[in-house]
Amino acid sequence: MESVEQILDLLDPGMPKTAAPEDMSAKRQKELEMWRTWKDNGMQQQHLRPLLTSLRPLIRKQSNAWAIQRDVPPAAVHAEFLNHAVKALETYDPS
Repeated sequence: MESVEQILDLLDPGMPKTAAPEDMSAKRQKELEMWRTWKDNGMQQQHLRPLLTSLRPLIRKQSNAWAIQRDVPPAAVHAEFLNHAVKALETYDPS
């Protein structure tokens, strides 16, 4: 079984491990556009991948912080955080 890190690397192997500083409002706007594309096109996996890739540093940071405090394999923690992120995106209401 592959770890979440390996899966995310497969989604975008060129993605840096940490996010480069950039204008956060522009990044948020881009992520909102990716979310709308994903929602408007029937929540298809090919539209979800770029959004998860963009959210990757946030998901990784939060899951790493939680994983070091528990006696659970980090890959399991990362997978659970990724699942929660997808569920959050499914129910997100930007209004």
